[in-house]
Amino acid sequence: MAPLPLLLAALLPFSTLPPPADLVPASAIVLSVTDGVNRVLRTVDLQCEPVGGTHPRAQAACDSLDRVDGHIGAQSDGNPICTLVYDPVRATATGTWHGQPRKFDQTFSNTCVMHGRTGDVFQF
Repeated sequence: MAPLPLLLAALLPFSTLPPPADLVPASAIVLSVTDGVNRVLRTVDLQCEPVGGTHPRAQAACDSLDRVDGHIGAQSDGNPICTLVYDPVRATATGTWHGQPRKFDQTFSNTCVMHGRTGDVFQF
């Protein structure tokens, strides 16, 4: 019969071990868009280095964030040509960029303006 400590050690689930460093994304951000009454319209997760998550344009979004060191509010695709329809959307992002915490929360007058001011990050 095996000694009790060895038996208990063998029964420990592997999930208690940290994942290998090369499998942990260097940057992981959860992105959400809500409408004017705070109903969630869409939510995705974005992982960079390695690129992944549920974001449909993950590589482009990671490239956009890389240009501004993960600061979503610092990027802009210029002045988008948008209609003047007021249909507010709120864009939020929470996560880390190269181990540093990042948070973004801004309301835009409509989806077109949001896309123009946030590049590929909120293109989902």
